[in-house]
Amino acid sequence: MRRNFIITSTNNIEGGEIVKYIDTICCNEVIGTNVFSDIAASFTDFFGGTSGTYRNKLNSLYGIVKKRLTEEAKSIGANAIIGYRIDFDEISGGNKQMLMVSASGTACFIKYNEREISQQKNDYVSNNNIEHEKQRRDILSHLSSNPYSIPESQMEYMLEFPLAEFVEPLLKLYKDRIEHNNVLVELQAFMNKIFQLLPQKTSLPLLYKDYKTSFILDIINKSHLFEPSLVLQAVKENHKFAFNLLKVDKESYSQEDLEIMKSILSYYENLPNTGKIEVVKGGIFGKDSEKFICENDHKNDKDREYCEYCYLNIKGLSRGDVDIINNFRQRIDIIECLLNK
Repeated sequence: MRRNFIITSTNNIEGGEIVKYIDTICCNEVIGTNVFSDIAASFTDFFGGTSGTYRNKLNSLYGIVKKRLTEEAKSIGANAIIGYRIDFDEISGGNKQMLMVSASGTACFIKYNEREISQQKNDYVSNNNIEHEKQRRDILSHLSSNPYSIPESQMEYMLEFPLAEFVEPLLKLYKDRIEHNNVLVELQAFMNKIFQLLPQKTSLPLLYKDYKTSFILDIINKSHLFEPSLVLQAVKENHKFAFNLLKVDKESYSQEDLEIMKSILSYYENLPNTGKIEVVKGGIFGKDSEKFICENDHKNDKDREYCEYCYLNIKGLSRGDVDIINNFRQRIDIIECLLNK
Protein backbone atom coordinates (compact mmCIF):
# COMPACT_ATOMS: atom_id res chain seq x y z
CA MET A 1 0.00 0.00 0.00
CA ARG A 2 1.37 3.41 -0.96
CA ARG A 3 1.71 5.94 1.82
CA ASN A 4 -0.33 9.10 2.21
CA PHE A 5 1.00 12.50 1.23
CA ILE A 6 3.72 13.18 3.79
CA ILE A 7 4.74 16.52 5.28
CA THR A 8 7.84 16.49 7.46
CA SER A 9 10.22 19.02 8.97
CA THR A 10 13.14 16.66 8.25
CA ASN A 11 15.11 16.59 4.99
CA ASN A 12 14.40 12.95 4.21
CA ILE A 13 11.66 10.37 4.67
CA GLU A 14 12.32 6.93 6.08
CA GLY A 15 11.68 4.16 3.56
CA GLY A 16 11.64 6.57 0.65
CA GLU A 17 14.14 7.96 -1.86
CA ILE A 18 13.86 11.53 -3.11
CA VAL A 19 13.98 11.18 -6.89
CA LYS A 20 13.09 14.78 -7.76
CA TYR A 21 13.15 18.09 -5.92
CA ILE A 22 10.36 19.96 -7.67
CA ASP A 23 10.24 23.43 -6.10
CA THR A 24 10.22 25.41 -2.87
CA ILE A 25 6.70 26.46 -1.96
CA CYS A 26 5.13 28.72 0.64
CA CYS A 27 1.80 30.21 1.62
CA ASN A 28 0.43 32.75 4.11
CA GLU A 29 -2.91 33.03 5.84
CA VAL A 30 -4.21 35.92 7.92
CA ILE A 31 -7.19 35.99 10.26
CA GLY A 32 -8.52 38.99 12.14
CA THR A 33 -9.01 39.01 15.90
CA ASN A 34 -10.51 41.50 18.34
CA VAL A 35 -8.87 41.67 21.73
CA PHE A 36 -12.09 42.65 23.50
CA SER A 37 -14.10 39.76 22.07
CA ASP A 38 -11.25 37.45 23.01
CA ILE A 39 -11.29 38.73 26.61
CA ALA A 40 -15.02 38.29 26.80
CA ALA A 41 -14.69 34.77 25.47
CA SER A 42 -11.95 33.78 27.92
CA PHE A 43 -10.86 35.63 31.06
CA THR A 44 -7.54 33.81 30.91
CA ASP A 45 -6.59 36.02 27.99
CA PHE A 46 -6.73 39.04 30.28
CA PHE A 47 -5.12 37.55 33.36
CA GLY A 48 -2.22 35.96 31.46
CA GLY A 49 -3.30 32.34 31.70
CA THR A 50 -3.69 29.87 28.86
CA SER A 51 -5.72 31.40 26.05
CA GLY A 52 -8.13 28.93 24.57
CA THR A 53 -9.41 31.53 22.12
CA TYR A 54 -6.03 32.33 20.64
CA ARG A 55 -5.07 28.68 20.66
CA ASN A 56 -8.15 27.80 18.64
CA LYS A 57 -7.43 30.59 16.15
CA LEU A 58 -3.84 29.44 15.72
CA ASN A 59 -4.87 25.80 15.32
CA SER A 60 -7.38 26.85 12.68
CA LEU A 61 -4.72 28.79 10.78
CA TYR A 62 -2.29 25.91 11.10
CA GLY A 63 -4.77 23.55 9.44
CA ILE A 64 -5.58 26.03 6.67
CA VAL A 65 -1.99 26.69 5.60
CA LYS A 66 -1.09 23.01 5.80
CA LYS A 67 -3.99 22.15 3.50
CA ARG A 68 -3.12 24.95 1.06
CA LEU A 69 0.54 23.97 0.97
CA THR A 70 -0.41 20.33 0.32
CA GLU A 71 -2.73 21.30 -2.55
CA GLU A 72 -0.04 23.48 -4.12
CA ALA A 73 2.50 20.66 -3.89
CA LYS A 74 0.10 18.17 -5.47
CA SER A 75 -0.67 20.59 -8.29
CA ILE A 76 3.00 20.54 -9.39
CA GLY A 77 3.33 16.75 -9.20
CA ALA A 78 4.77 16.29 -5.70
CA ASN A 79 3.86 13.50 -3.31
CA ALA A 80 5.68 14.88 -0.25
CA ILE A 81 6.94 18.07 1.40
CA ILE A 82 10.22 18.05 3.29
CA GLY A 83 11.85 20.79 5.36
CA TYR A 84 8.39 21.91 6.49
CA ARG A 85 8.46 25.09 8.53
CA ILE A 86 5.68 27.15 10.05
CA ASP A 87 5.85 30.61 11.65
CA PHE A 88 3.23 32.63 13.55
CA ASP A 89 3.13 36.43 13.67
CA GLU A 90 0.81 39.03 15.11
CA ILE A 91 0.03 42.08 13.03
CA SER A 92 -1.34 45.14 14.82
CA GLY A 93 -2.45 48.52 13.57
CA GLY A 94 -5.44 50.81 13.41
CA ASN A 95 -6.92 49.36 16.62
CA LYS A 96 -7.00 45.98 14.91
CA GLN A 97 -5.11 42.79 15.53
CA MET A 98 -4.52 39.98 13.06
CA LEU A 99 -2.78 36.65 13.25
CA MET A 100 -0.65 35.49 10.31
CA VAL A 101 0.73 32.04 9.68
CA SER A 102 3.48 31.44 7.12
CA ALA A 103 4.30 27.89 6.00
CA SER A 104 7.05 26.76 3.65
CA GLY A 105 8.84 23.62 2.50
CA THR A 106 10.33 21.79 -0.47
CA ALA A 107 7.89 19.93 -2.72
CA CYS A 108 9.43 16.70 -3.97
CA PHE A 109 8.60 13.33 -5.46
CA ILE A 110 9.42 10.34 -3.28
CA LYS A 111 9.97 6.80 -4.56
CA TYR A 112 9.16 4.38 -1.78
CA ASN A 113 10.94 1.10 -1.22
CA GLU A 114 7.89 -1.07 -1.91
CA ARG A 115 9.71 -4.28 -1.02
CA GLU A 116 10.73 -2.92 2.36
CA ILE A 117 7.23 -1.65 3.01
CA SER A 118 5.61 -4.92 1.93
CA GLN A 119 7.83 -6.87 4.30
CA GLN A 120 6.64 -4.84 7.27
CA LYS A 121 4.02 -6.72 9.22
CA ASN A 122 0.80 -4.82 9.90
CA ASP A 123 -0.42 -5.31 13.43
CA TYR A 124 -3.33 -3.00 12.75
CA VAL A 125 -5.29 -1.93 9.69
CA SER A 126 -6.48 1.64 9.78
CA ASN A 127 -9.73 2.81 8.29
CA ASN A 128 -7.65 5.15 6.13
CA ASN A 129 -5.87 2.16 4.57
CA ILE A 130 -9.19 0.46 3.98
CA GLU A 131 -10.46 3.56 2.16
CA HIS A 132 -7.30 3.68 0.01
CA GLU A 133 -7.65 0.02 -0.96
CA LYS A 134 -11.32 0.54 -1.84
CA GLN A 135 -10.43 3.57 -3.97
CA ARG A 136 -7.69 1.62 -5.77
CA ARG A 137 -10.07 -1.24 -6.57
CA ASP A 138 -12.83 1.12 -7.68
CA ILE A 139 -10.45 2.87 -10.08
CA LEU A 140 -9.21 -0.38 -11.63
CA SER A 141 -12.79 -1.59 -11.99
CA HIS A 142 -13.85 1.69 -13.58
CA LEU A 143 -10.94 1.71 -16.04
CA SER A 144 -11.56 -1.90 -17.05
CA SER A 145 -15.15 -1.03 -17.99
CA ASN A 146 -13.82 1.20 -20.81
CA PRO A 147 -15.55 4.38 -19.62
CA TYR A 148 -16.02 7.56 -21.62
CA SER A 149 -14.17 9.59 -19.00
CA ILE A 150 -12.55 9.36 -15.57
CA PRO A 151 -14.18 11.05 -12.54
CA GLU A 152 -12.19 13.99 -11.17
CA SER A 153 -11.91 12.34 -7.75
CA GLN A 154 -10.24 9.27 -9.32
CA MET A 155 -7.85 11.46 -11.30
CA GLU A 156 -6.83 13.22 -8.09
CA TYR A 157 -6.24 9.90 -6.37
CA MET A 158 -4.07 8.55 -9.20
CA LEU A 159 -1.99 11.73 -9.20
CA GLU A 160 -1.45 11.36 -5.46
CA PHE A 161 -0.83 7.61 -5.63
CA PRO A 162 0.57 6.84 -9.13
CA LEU A 163 0.63 3.04 -9.05
CA ALA A 164 2.19 0.85 -11.75
CA GLU A 165 -1.02 -1.13 -12.17
CA PHE A 166 -2.75 1.97 -13.57
CA VAL A 167 -0.43 2.14 -16.60
CA GLU A 168 -1.93 -0.41 -18.99
CA PRO A 169 -5.62 0.35 -18.39
CA LEU A 170 -4.97 4.08 -18.74
CA LEU A 171 -3.16 3.59 -22.05
CA LYS A 172 -5.93 1.30 -23.30
CA LEU A 173 -8.57 3.87 -22.38
CA TYR A 174 -6.64 6.69 -24.02
CA LYS A 175 -6.03 4.72 -27.22
CA ASP A 176 -9.72 3.91 -27.46
CA ARG A 177 -10.73 7.54 -27.00
CA ILE A 178 -8.20 8.62 -29.67
CA GLU A 179 -9.49 6.05 -32.15
CA HIS A 180 -13.02 7.34 -31.67
CA ASN A 181 -11.93 10.99 -31.85
CA ASN A 182 -13.52 11.88 -28.53
CA VAL A 183 -10.61 12.59 -26.22
CA LEU A 184 -11.51 15.27 -23.70
CA VAL A 185 -9.07 18.12 -23.05
CA GLU A 186 -9.11 17.19 -19.35
CA LEU A 187 -8.12 13.61 -20.18
CA GLN A 188 -5.24 14.77 -22.40
CA ALA A 189 -3.89 17.04 -19.66
CA PHE A 190 -4.27 14.27 -17.10
CA MET A 191 -2.41 11.72 -19.24
CA ASN A 192 0.50 14.11 -19.75
CA LYS A 193 0.70 14.70 -16.01
CA ILE A 194 0.16 11.16 -14.72
CA PHE A 195 2.95 9.68 -16.86
CA GLN A 196 5.40 12.07 -15.24
CA LEU A 197 4.54 10.42 -11.92
CA LEU A 198 3.95 6.77 -12.78
CA PRO A 199 6.83 4.34 -12.13
CA GLN A 200 9.01 4.75 -15.23
CA LYS A 201 10.30 1.19 -15.06
CA THR A 202 6.76 0.07 -15.88
CA SER A 203 5.37 2.93 -17.94
CA LEU A 204 8.25 3.81 -20.28
CA PRO A 205 8.63 0.42 -22.02
CA LEU A 206 4.88 0.45 -22.77
CA LEU A 207 4.99 4.01 -24.09
CA TYR A 208 8.09 3.47 -26.23
CA LYS A 209 6.56 0.32 -27.64
CA ASP A 210 4.00 2.56 -29.41
CA TYR A 211 6.08 5.73 -29.84
CA LYS A 212 5.37 5.75 -33.59
CA THR A 213 1.76 6.60 -32.74
CA SER A 214 1.41 10.37 -32.66
CA PHE A 215 -0.59 10.64 -29.42
CA ILE A 216 1.84 8.35 -27.56
CA LEU A 217 4.77 10.40 -28.85
CA ASP A 218 2.91 13.48 -27.64
CA ILE A 219 2.76 12.05 -24.10
CA ILE A 220 6.46 11.14 -24.19
CA ASN A 221 7.34 14.61 -25.41
CA LYS A 222 5.11 16.72 -23.16
CA SER A 223 5.96 14.65 -20.09
CA HIS A 224 9.73 14.95 -20.76
CA LEU A 225 10.19 11.16 -20.80
CA PHE A 226 13.40 10.86 -22.80
CA GLU A 227 14.98 7.51 -21.88
CA PRO A 228 18.38 7.06 -23.65
CA SER A 229 18.47 3.25 -23.52
CA LEU A 230 14.99 2.94 -25.05
CA VAL A 231 15.78 5.59 -27.66
CA LEU A 232 18.94 3.73 -28.67
CA GLN A 233 16.91 0.56 -29.05
CA ALA A 234 14.36 2.40 -31.22
CA VAL A 235 17.14 3.94 -33.34
CA LYS A 236 18.65 0.54 -34.07
CA GLU A 237 15.25 -0.84 -35.04
CA ASN A 238 14.32 2.02 -37.36
CA HIS A 239 16.48 5.14 -37.27
CA LYS A 240 14.13 7.17 -39.47
CA PHE A 241 11.11 6.71 -37.20
CA ALA A 242 13.26 7.39 -34.14
CA PHE A 243 14.19 10.94 -35.17
CA ASN A 244 11.27 12.41 -33.22
CA LEU A 245 12.56 10.79 -30.02
CA LEU A 246 15.79 12.80 -30.31
CA LYS A 247 13.76 15.97 -29.75
CA VAL A 248 12.38 14.75 -26.41
CA ASP A 249 14.09 15.91 -23.21
CA LYS A 250 14.06 14.85 -19.56
CA GLU A 251 14.22 16.58 -16.20
CA SER A 252 17.85 15.69 -15.51
CA TYR A 253 20.73 13.73 -17.06
CA SER A 254 23.31 11.43 -15.52
CA GLN A 255 26.74 10.39 -16.75
CA GLU A 256 25.21 7.07 -17.80
CA ASP A 257 22.59 8.94 -19.86
CA LEU A 258 25.36 10.92 -21.52
CA GLU A 259 27.29 7.83 -22.59
CA ILE A 260 24.19 6.24 -24.13
CA MET A 261 23.37 9.50 -25.90
CA LYS A 262 26.86 9.47 -27.41
CA SER A 263 26.16 5.97 -28.71
CA ILE A 264 22.95 7.24 -30.32
CA LEU A 265 24.82 10.08 -31.99
CA SER A 266 27.57 7.73 -33.15
CA TYR A 267 24.96 5.48 -34.74
CA TYR A 268 23.62 8.36 -36.84
CA GLU A 269 27.06 9.68 -37.69
CA ASN A 270 28.08 6.29 -39.04
CA LEU A 271 25.00 5.48 -41.07
CA PRO A 272 25.85 3.72 -44.33
CA ASN A 273 25.31 5.58 -47.57
CA THR A 274 21.98 4.84 -49.24
CA GLY A 275 22.93 6.94 -52.26
CA LYS A 276 26.11 6.87 -54.29
CA ILE A 277 28.48 8.79 -56.50
CA GLU A 278 29.12 7.10 -59.82
CA VAL A 279 29.96 7.84 -63.41
CA VAL A 280 26.95 8.28 -65.66
CA LYS A 281 27.35 8.00 -69.38
CA GLY A 282 26.45 11.11 -71.30
CA GLY A 283 24.94 9.40 -74.32
CA ILE A 284 26.15 9.42 -77.91
CA PHE A 285 27.31 13.03 -77.96
CA GLY A 286 27.57 13.79 -74.28
CA LYS A 287 30.49 13.34 -71.90
CA ASP A 288 30.57 10.85 -69.10
CA SER A 289 30.36 12.57 -65.68
CA GLU A 290 30.12 11.75 -62.02
CA LYS A 291 26.65 12.10 -60.52
CA PHE A 292 25.16 11.96 -57.06
CA ILE A 293 22.43 9.33 -57.24
CA CYS A 294 20.08 9.33 -54.25
CA GLU A 295 18.43 6.25 -52.74
CA ASN A 296 15.42 6.85 -55.01
CA ASP A 297 17.69 6.69 -58.06
CA HIS A 298 17.41 10.38 -58.89
CA LYS A 299 20.49 11.74 -60.66
CA ASN A 300 22.00 15.02 -59.44
CA ASP A 301 25.19 17.04 -59.92
CA LYS A 302 28.05 15.47 -58.04
CA ASP A 303 28.48 18.44 -55.71
CA ARG A 304 24.81 18.67 -54.76
CA GLU A 305 24.36 17.81 -51.06
CA TYR A 306 20.64 17.08 -51.23
CA CYS A 307 18.67 15.56 -54.08
CA GLU A 308 16.74 18.23 -55.98
CA TYR A 309 13.75 15.87 -56.31
CA CYS A 310 13.35 14.08 -52.96
CA TYR A 311 15.60 16.36 -50.85
CA LEU A 312 17.62 13.50 -49.33
CA ASN A 313 21.40 13.43 -48.94
CA ILE A 314 23.70 10.52 -49.66
CA LYS A 315 22.79 8.89 -46.33
CA GLY A 316 19.07 9.22 -47.02
CA LEU A 317 18.58 12.07 -44.55
CA SER A 318 16.64 15.28 -45.12
CA ARG A 319 17.76 18.74 -44.00
CA GLY A 320 15.31 18.46 -41.10
CA ASP A 321 16.85 15.15 -40.05
CA VAL A 322 20.34 16.65 -40.10
CA ASP A 323 19.14 19.62 -38.04
CA ILE A 324 17.73 17.24 -35.41
CA ILE A 325 21.05 15.38 -35.24
CA ASN A 326 22.98 18.66 -34.91
CA ASN A 327 20.69 19.85 -32.11
CA PHE A 328 21.09 16.49 -30.38
CA ARG A 329 24.88 16.80 -30.70
CA GLN A 330 24.73 20.27 -29.14
CA ARG A 331 22.65 18.97 -26.23
CA ILE A 332 25.26 16.26 -25.61
CA ASP A 333 28.04 18.87 -25.63
CA ILE A 334 26.19 21.04 -23.12
CA ILE A 335 25.37 18.12 -20.79
CA GLU A 336 28.99 16.93 -20.88
CA CYS A 337 30.26 20.41 -20.15
CA LEU A 338 27.91 20.88 -17.18
CA LEU A 339 28.57 17.41 -15.76
CA ASN A 340 32.31 18.03 -15.82
CA LYS A 341 32.08 21.60 -14.55
